[in-house]
Amino acid sequence: MHLLFLYGEGLKVAASSGSSGLPLGKELGSPHVTPTGEPTPLGDVLVRVMRAQLAAYPHACVAPIFFEAAVRYATFFEDVPEYLPEALGVFADQRGLHSPHPWTRSRGSYLLLRFIKSVKSKMAPLVDTVLGALSDLLVIPPPAVPSGSAKGGQAASTFTLDMHLFETVGLLISLEDIPQAKRAEYLQMALAPLFLKAWSAGKPMPAHVPAGWFDEVIRPLAARVCFEMPVQCCDPRDAGTLVLLHEVVSLHRAMTAAQGNQWAEYLLTAYLPSVQSRQNSRRSTWPPSSSSR
Repeated sequence: MHLLFLYGEGLKVAASSGSSGLPLGKELGSPHVTPTGEPTPLGDVLVRVMRAQLAAYPHACVAPIFFEAAVRYATFFEDVPEYLPEALGVFADQRGLHSPHPWTRSRGSYLLLRFIKSVKSKMAPLVDTVLGALSDLLVIPPPAVPSGSAKGGQAASTFTLDMHLFETVGLLISLEDIPQAKRAEYLQMALAPLFLKAWSAGKPMPAHVPAGWFDEVIRPLAARVCFEMPVQCCDPRDAGTLVLLHEVVSLHRAMTAAQGNQWAEYLLTAYLPSVQSRQNSRRSTWPPSSSSR
């Protein structure tokens, strides 16, 4: 599988250099099936890889190589979409995002986002399945009570927020083939765990919770959920969006109850300026200057 990935990388380099016989600048985009529907030699190899279920081999190094190869040969899954559910399953199950190995989970999350971006034209029928497989990963776990009181909050800060996962969910929900009312339903389903917060309104945090946990984990994610994902995923003209807006209002209330004026201060002084800065940065890079062309 590693050799297959390297072969794809070689084709990409050869295409960009013009030494492959393909038009200059064309990456690996040649069909994996012939006009008559038969697999090409490369397509046949990829079919054999999927049929052999090589990614099921029980070794921690196998799945990450499969992820890399899947991204490199993403056009294969567009040409032969019957293997797409199987590939997504490798990303989503215990070999990928549910792996016991943190690096595998992190790398799998990043590559899943890239993979879905490449095959999004075929993803609409699979959104239900993928969101269902990822739903338990969208929960913010409360910090665990440390086994030894001597270490205090340091032992409790074990949760790493994976924004690639939330970006993947937003990408799936915003696919053009999904009706607007369905988008609101999907977004509510995907984000529902976030509204079952690890805090209780008006109650202080447990003593073992690190001092920066709320500020570093909860507030940035809540702000992004409240403002960015609804804008990306839902059409305000659609009645189904009201379901989502109700949940967003509930989240604002929970944040206000938990932090009072600090929530509004954070939005005004930290979050919204960062959004404006990103927008200004995008504008400053377009159109490109004549010297960069």
